[in-house]
Amino acid sequence: MDLIDYGPWVSPTKGVVRFGKKGKLVPSSIKVNADATFVVEPVRIFDRSTKRLQRKEVELVKVCWSHHDEGDASWELESNMRAEYPKLFLD
Repeated sequence: MDLIDYGPWVSPTKGVVRFGKKGKLVPSSIKVNADATFVVEPVRIFDRSTKRLQRKEVELVKVCWSHHDEGDASWELESNMRAEYPKLFLD
């Protein structure tokens, strides 16, 4: 096998994606479906915000999902989360 010399300005690993270990999932805590997918449920809401658009304001909530840490939380529409997961808003 011949190595290609790209010169000093091109990295030989250009385009190579490296994945690291961020955490460890406990296999007994994951519900795996028959088609090899697993269910991710919201665990809690830990922030709220109002997004101002041109003609309206939108209420958002930051949701922490199961099997993820707080760094992987996502902003979701509060109205959608109230409709799908009303148990999160029982305070």
